[in-house]
Amino acid sequence: YKEISNPSFVTRIATRYINNITLSPNSNLDDYLQNPPKNPLKATLFFSNSLSRDTFVEPNQNINVHLTQAFEPKEKGIAIIIDIDAFKSKQFDLEKDTFWEDFEDLHDMKNKLFFSSLTENAINTYK
Repeated sequence: YKEISNPSFVTRIATRYINNITLSPNSNLDDYLQNPPKNPLKATLFFSNSLSRDTFVEPNQNINVHLTQAFEPKEKGIAIIIDIDAFKSKQFDLEKDTFWEDFEDLHDMKNKLFFSSLTENAINTYK
């Protein structure tokens, strides 16, 4: 990127991870997710799909994170999508290698958020 476009600086770096977890059709989302969507009319409505997006800020490291969770029925079960977009916005000097440390911070934050979104049952399923 630096050699081709020759920018003076970069203003945003990001990592994005999209995780797709397939559950059996009769799975209870509470068994897999820390904060699954809730149905206010439990007995009369059934989820057909769900989409939520939350944004978090970690001010000490200047990290912003978009956490998007989606659920939809599939032929063989329920698809859970956990999409994590972690980024830092500031002026990065391309002459210094310190922005690689920033990428490590983003990766670490993604891992914290991902594993904190899942229950122990979900984590143990994929060990």
